[in-house]
Amino acid sequence: MKRLLLLLPERPDDHGVEVPWWLAEDGNILARGSDGAWRDHLIEDPPVSAIAPAGAARIELVDKDAIAAPQARTAARLAVIDRAIGGPDRLHSAIGTLPDERGLVAVVDKKLMEDWLGWARRHDLDLRHLFPAASLIPADGKWHEAQLAGHIMVGRDGKVFADSPELLAALVGDAFVDTLDQAALEAALLREAEAPSVDLRSGAFAYRKPWRIEPGRLKEFAVLIALILFVWLLIPFIQALRYTAAADRLDEESAALASDVLGRAVSAEEAETALMATGGQQIVAGDALAALLAALQSENLVRAETLTWAGNGQIAASLSAPDEQALGRLVSTLQRDGWQVSSTPRASTDGRAAIDLTMGGA
Repeated sequence: MKRLLLLLPERPDDHGVEVPWWLAEDGNILARGSDGAWRDHLIEDPPVSAIAPAGAARIELVDKDAIAAPQARTAARLAVIDRAIGGPDRLHSAIGTLPDERGLVAVVDKKLMEDWLGWARRHDLDLRHLFPAASLIPADGKWHEAQLAGHIMVGRDGKVFADSPELLAALVGDAFVDTLDQAALEAALLREAEAPSVDLRSGAFAYRKPWRIEPGRLKEFAVLIALILFVWLLIPFIQALRYTAAADRLDEESAALASDVLGRAVSAEEAETALMATGGQQIVAGDALAALLAALQSENLVRAETLTWAGNGQIAASLSAPDEQALGRLVSTLQRDGWQVSSTPRASTDGRAAIDLTMGGA
């Protein structure tokens, strides 16, 4: 698999795309540069690892016995950050393990981490790993100098700093400094790109894989979208069928009611004309019947025992209820709606209140 490595700028806010870069595959470096040509390789979508300059991210070694348990690893990381200038409020830290099982704690300013990730987003980069350049220096008890694409660093056992005469004089003095050859440095670079000893993309800055549609699932999504569109288009058709069915039922009920009133069979289309030909009395009676049925539905304690046509647009009904108040409310409702209503109490065999009611138009 191809991998792209970039050496991050120390001041990312005002930096362009020109940075040192390497393109690696199967333990070999295929291409390199110190310009913006790395963008040409993004079309292949390789995993991208970033390198923090030695002057921006420092490391500290921790004895392997001090990180034997997960809680101990956390304690060791916090101890290192507490000793650093700025403390946990300002600094971000991460802990990893060297091949010899010693711990390696990396510390960097949180604001700088945010700036690096912001720089990466501006240039369409998805940084999988971010490790300190200081981790490329061997921790073998000797002073080493290494030059990474013009970035010179000096260090020993985790004490790594960007090349500076003042720091060299203060920390190294007259001690021998071994120059790390390019082959060894690039081997370390490839190793860290594959599996960093310590990865600053952890905690609040942990890598989160961006959501993408896998090419193999595009067909599934296409089928699902097609089904959704089909159902969406089908809903109005189903509603139209339901409305048609409901209209047909109403026509059948209208025809049946008109046939009962007229005493002969008529269709729904003929019903209105036939009823009007009778002088409209049946229409009035039909309206009275609808009003009475609505009132019975409101007063659900009232029961219609008989219901007949009384002639002259009137209907007659025998009604009963558990008490007289329910019957009185029904009569009052009909009268309030403008119907002429007369009622006569009658005896009941089951103890319920009962009346004979006649109603018609005004």
